[in-house]
Amino acid sequence: MHPPLHVSKHPYCKKEIEALVGCHSEHALAKFVGKCNQHKWDLDACFRREKALKR
Repeated sequence: MHPPLHVSKHPYCKKEIEALVGCHSEHALAKFVGKCNQHKWDLDACFRREKALKR
């Protein structure tokens, strides 16, 4: 699970947020069988990097 996807709160991860949101809107049903998993993993990694930078 990820935090609310607001680019204003996570400017460092803008590209990853837009990719995941776009994938979810383009693949409304396929997202449930893993179509957008890579985008989510990329976003999770970005959130970890962002958190490390803030510390």
